[in-house]
Amino acid sequence: MNPISQSDSSLALEIKEFVGTLFLPEDLIELRLIETWTESGKHRSEVMERLWLQADSLVASCPTLRQKNQIGANIFYGVNPRTSHGSTKSDVAICRTLWADLTCPLHPSPRLERESKSWATHEGGHSMPRGQK
Repeated sequence: MNPISQSDSSLALEIKEFVGTLFLPEDLIELRLIETWTESGKHRSEVMERLWLQADSLVASCPTLRQKNQIGANIFYGVNPRTSHGSTKSDVAICRTLWADLTCPLHPSPRLERESKSWATHEGGHSMPRGQK
């Protein structure tokens, strides 16, 4: 893999900090490189490649991941560490992170705008309804 260039150093620091927040250095992270497109009005996707990297080696992989992204691979990661090179529930080592998939339309409805304004991000980056601490 290519070393990170000087122009990528600030991105590398951000990725290192982000990964360090979610994972221990020795954790195994699953990455899915997925191509997406629209065909006959329907969203389609296909997994191009699956990778499993140790958390402390992810930053060194950034140039390669960037190249793959530039040729159409959207890069997704498993939010919880894996015990092995698998993608099933039994391959999850521990569940440290709770996640939610949110789809935000280009023109959100008034209801969605109201609901999103009722959430706040607290110290440490945790989101919860406003008024709860």
